[in-house]
Amino acid sequence: MNTGPMQSSTGAEVLQRAGAILETAQRPAKPFNVAFRNRIGQSPHDYILQRRVERAQGLMLASDKTLAEIADECGLADQSHFTRLFRRFVGESPAAWRRARVTPRE
Repeated sequence: MNTGPMQSSTGAEVLQRAGAILETAQRPAKPFNVAFRNRIGQSPHDYILQRRVERAQGLMLASDKTLAEIADECGLADQSHFTRLFRRFVGESPAAWRRARVTPRE
C-alpha cells in the first residue's frame, strides 16, 4: 500500500521528481539547492534521506519487519546503505536503536 510520496521510492524516482520540480519552478539546480539549504538548513538530498530515516524509525517501532525489509520499504538500496545512513543521522546503528526502544514481544 503506497500511502506517501517517500514510500518505496527508488533513487531514480526521487531524482525524476526533483527534476520535475526544478522544471516546474524553472530554476537551475544550483540556485534551487542554495535557496533550499538557506530555507531548510540542509541540502535537498540530505532532507530526503533524513525523512527516509525518520520513516524507518517509525516502522521499526510499529512493526516486526526486518531491517532489510524496512530499508526496501523506505526506498534505500539495501540494509547496508540503510545502516550507514541511519548511523549518520541518528548516531547509532538501527539494530541498537531498535533494541533500546522496543519491548520484546512474547
